[in-house]
Amino acid sequence: MSHCQTENFARVQSELCSPPNPTFLSLLPQVNRSSGHSSKGRSKEHNQRTMVDAVVSFVVERLGELLIEQVLFLRGVRDEVTWLRNKLDMMSCFLKDAEDKQDGDHRVRKWISDVRDLAYDAEDIIDNFILKVEEGEGTPKKMGLKDCFQKYFCICSKRASLVEQANLYGIGKEINTLKKRLEEIQRNREIFNIRDINDGRQGSDRRNERLNELRREMPYEDNELVVGFQEDAAKLMSELVKEVKHRRVISIVGMGGLGKTTIARKLYNNDSLRQKFDCYAWVSVSKDYNIQDLLQKTIKSFKRPTSKEEFEFLEKMKELDDLETHLRKYLEGRRYLVVVDDVWDVNAWASLRRAFPDNKNGSRVIMTTRSKTVAEHCDERPYVYELPFLKEEESWELFYMHLRTLLFFNGENESDEFEIAQLQPLCMKLRLLRVLHLEELSFRRSRETRKVKLLDEIGKLIHLRYLGLRGTEIDQISPFIGNLHALQTLELDPFSDVLVQLPDEIRNAKQLRRLLGVFKWPFPVDNLTKLRTIGGVVVGDQMEFDPTVLINLRELWVKFVGRDRRITLDSIGGLRNLQFLLLDVDLEDSGSFPALQPLSQSQNLIQMKLWFKGAWKVPAEVHQFPPNLKYLSIDADLTEDPFPVLEKLPNLTLLELRTYGEANKLACSAGGFPQLEILVVIGISDEELEVEEGGMSMLKGLLMENFHLSNISGRLTSIPEAPEIYFDRPLY
Repeated sequence: MSHCQTENFARVQSELCSPPNPTFLSLLPQVNRSSGHSSKGRSKEHNQRTMVDAVVSFVVERLGELLIEQVLFLRGVRDEVTWLRNKLDMMSCFLKDAEDKQDGDHRVRKWISDVRDLAYDAEDIIDNFILKVEEGEGTPKKMGLKDCFQKYFCICSKRASLVEQANLYGIGKEINTLKKRLEEIQRNREIFNIRDINDGRQGSDRRNERLNELRREMPYEDNELVVGFQEDAAKLMSELVKEVKHRRVISIVGMGGLGKTTIARKLYNNDSLRQKFDCYAWVSVSKDYNIQDLLQKTIKSFKRPTSKEEFEFLEKMKELDDLETHLRKYLEGRRYLVVVDDVWDVNAWASLRRAFPDNKNGSRVIMTTRSKTVAEHCDERPYVYELPFLKEEESWELFYMHLRTLLFFNGENESDEFEIAQLQPLCMKLRLLRVLHLEELSFRRSRETRKVKLLDEIGKLIHLRYLGLRGTEIDQISPFIGNLHALQTLELDPFSDVLVQLPDEIRNAKQLRRLLGVFKWPFPVDNLTKLRTIGGVVVGDQMEFDPTVLINLRELWVKFVGRDRRITLDSIGGLRNLQFLLLDVDLEDSGSFPALQPLSQSQNLIQMKLWFKGAWKVPAEVHQFPPNLKYLSIDADLTEDPFPVLEKLPNLTLLELRTYGEANKLACSAGGFPQLEILVVIGISDEELEVEEGGMSMLKGLLMENFHLSNISGRLTSIPEAPEIYFDRPLY
């Protein structure tokens, strides 16, 4: 391979194997003791409408796969899973409509945000369920169909119902929680009349905004995994249930992010506690509040109006005295529980307390605040509980439980070598990891094989979406890669001199979208129907596969090596959705290049990069090229002028030609290259470019190296120099 070809080889590998979008490789999530989802962070990091549609669609797809692949485990909750999948699918349809019609409306954005957060929670439920099934909780890893039925039907019928078996994994209860949230979201959509926002009825804007604010006040029944709250909750619960007749305020005090709201929600949603009260409500105050709004929110939270008419009736109640009277009258004689969340100053509570009568029947108020002063002045007999920080072991437990992204970089100590086994404890603890990126980590080679094998324990990270191994020198992939059913991107070293043979188990990674590295062909692709990018594949003889399987493949890089003269492009030509193709052939070894004729059927192939070491002649007929080719780069020792053929390509827009052979003159005829806008020609000596009048009529940029113009029209002499364009990456 020539020096120029070697540079191009490295460059295209670098581009095809570049890290994913920075949005995907986000910083480590900030987790606190209250929640692991970090949904607020997500909403800030992603464009709402585009991301939520992708998230919901992905979850719907995974729920469908769950129904198929875990049929035995889901027997007791199959209807619930199906219901959830159908509802999310319906929401996905609305999201498409919202993107088209509701751009810029704050209510729709918030509604979309709620759908997105619910989809994330549904994904977590799926992942946790699969994790528990994979761990088996005593179940053998491999079990025949007969054994499965015997264990999960016969035994379960004797010891527990199938519903109980499903509930063993917790999925039934968690889905019911999501059902309540989805029903609330759907009810809000109908009440807010979101679809009619563009009909000109501006008078309803404020009312709909207030309804949206109210919805935020209603704390959904939560299913959070909480670390370190057992003792705190027990102490607070004991205070709440004490036989004290007067109304009592229980305050939870602590810095932001410590978990005050979460523990209040846990107490509020406790069924045994709720049963002791006639009614209950939740109201969030925040730093900027309006007392009328707070009273309205409190009334609506207590009364939970379900109709638009009832909402409108309460909306008409504007006067402070009317609101206080209405709330006091409703609560008179009732034993109530109310959570007043996020109180910043004494005046906020002082304004609310007048509406909360002391019925001498054991009513309770739970307040959360950052200020101990606020807590101490909220009542004549206050109970103030200062929430402590997590213990060290609890902090690590929370960290391991909720970490989703882990990035390793070795920029400062590039000479350091690591033992691959050092990853083992991480793989054992970070079981819910989505992203693992090992940037430039140098692992010590095995003394026996002189190879670096990917750790088997990686296969336990069954929730991984992205596995980045650039610069790690890993050249053996463990069969446990097949356990990564959610993996979407596998990225290896783009500059490795050692071919990587993918194990047969790669076929089980059915979610793969991007497969990047230097892989030896063949490897099984029969199940990899979602692959969009393969870069690249090194083929020693034939590259045969069923092209109807890789229906979604868009980008493909192939390097042919060896001396097999029977190489064909038949299978590649059958890839109906292929858009980018890079072919690298050592003609000096193979002796011939496969005919391009099969690619003439590739209607969607718009970009090709052809690298040849050795002499090559462009096909004699233009119909042997893809019919809609727009971007073409040829790097070869051309034996004759290719322009008489290439100038007939009707859609060719960009052409790069690097010639090192006998073709020392390129001639374009009148009318040739009718759509060409950019031309780059590079030779090895003073070679000639000739363009007849009327040729390259659309040309806007021209770059020549070791070429000179001859017999050229005056117009082309004024064409500006073409900008640097990398033809070895997708340009569309």
